[in-house]
Amino acid sequence: MSRRQISTWPNRTFCDTLDEMRQCFKTLNLTAIPGLIEECQTFGNRMEAALADQRDYKEMNEALHELKKEYKPLKEEVEKLEEKIEKLKKEKAKLEGKDSDDDTTE
Repeated sequence: MSRRQISTWPNRTFCDTLDEMRQCFKTLNLTAIPGLIEECQTFGNRMEAALADQRDYKEMNEALHELKKEYKPLKEEVEKLEEKIEKLKKEKAKLEGKDSDDDTTE
């Protein structure tokens, strides 16, 4: 079964709507104009929303890079502290082992 690629390109574009508006003015058939104006408004709103989404994406991407810069040194610090904890646990186990040996000799 082949995959059908979904297109994000609209069936009807802003330019198609403007061409239809021009045709209405040529023939002086103005009954469709209010609907075509609303269609153009919808296209304009979608374009503005897409621009806002792109701006938001760019800002979020920049914020992500800043957070990654902050994250790397913190991660390294956590790793060092985890190593230190392991060393301290080993030392504690050794000391507890010596203490129990000392207790058995008394």
